[in-house]
Amino acid sequence: MSSINLRKPPNKYDGHLTIDDFISYPIWGFADDDGDEVMPVDYPGYLIAPNGGNGWFIACEFTLNDKTKLDGVINIRTTNHSLYVLKFPYPSGNFFTFPVNSRQEGRIGTEQLAEFLHKSIDQIFPILYKTPFIFKDGEKLIGKYDLPSHLRLITRT
Repeated sequence: MSSINLRKPPNKYDGHLTIDDFISYPIWGFADDDGDEVMPVDYPGYLIAPNGGNGWFIACEFTLNDKTKLDGVINIRTTNHSLYVLKFPYPSGNFFTFPVNSRQEGRIGTEQLAEFLHKSIDQIFPILYKTPFIFKDGEKLIGKYDLPSHLRLITRT
């Protein structure tokens, strides 16, 4: 019988996380307030804030408007539970990052996301996200992201 290694992996930089990291450890958080390093976060039946940071990186399932289901990752603020990034895996395991509800919102345009997903904007939005995790108050970590009107593409005919 093989033994199971229960040791956590070393800290990583957010940009170096892959979908495989989330398969092994579905919740990551910042290792400290000032750094970019992230570490796996324990889940004792509810989401707990990491020791040194104010964000979670959590494995999820996305359902696009056309009902396509995709594995991915959401970034949530620990302070107010607001969504600030959607991450979609490349075949290599790295992520295409789509910032939402943040200062970086609009940095990656909807047309870039549509090109990455090989879909139209109407096939993509709204995006539902679902995790098996809950907050300490019992609220489930599920939700919907729809584009704000100022980010919607204007289609010309």
